[in-house]
Amino acid sequence: MKRQLHLTVGMRLLDVGCGRGSFLNSLHREMPSLRLFGLERDVRRALDAMRLTEASVLVGDGQVLPFRSGTFDRVVLGYALHHMSPSVRGRVLAEIARVLQTGGRLLVIEKAAPRGWLERLGLSIQVLSGGEDRQVYSLFGEGLTGELEAAGLSVLSDQEVKRRRVASAVPESHTRNR
Repeated sequence: MKRQLHLTVGMRLLDVGCGRGSFLNSLHREMPSLRLFGLERDVRRALDAMRLTEASVLVGDGQVLPFRSGTFDRVVLGYALHHMSPSVRGRVLAEIARVLQTGGRLLVIEKAAPRGWLERLGLSIQVLSGGEDRQVYSLFGEGLTGELEAAGLSVLSDQEVKRRRVASAVPESHTRNR
């Protein structure tokens, strides 16, 4: 995952939905020169991230990012989209496109589509039992790519890595004022 970010010294990176900050902490240990920021809506998790990491962690919602346009070189969004309705996902992705610099990158990590009938059956059982959100289905196939493009992001790559779907995208244009 870190390899797909193409990080260099001094970059500004935002982890949207940073949870307890383990990814930010790992990045800081490997590249202390990065300027790291986290955003988490769950107050307890955000407090944990504030204690664990050297990042600036804010409590907030990805639908309204509290940063100026073009602030970040990189944005990471891991395992969060499938918890959102399509309309919320659209607003979150549009906000990410807004805060990315020209030439910046978004890295999305999500669940990979189930392979074979047995995995599909297992996911169906999880959804029916309430253990998994129904929104996960809309991200399979071309769903994620379409949502990224609708938010003004161009998909650089979309691949499956160890049962994770990893998509890298860049803003199409920063000429829009939001």
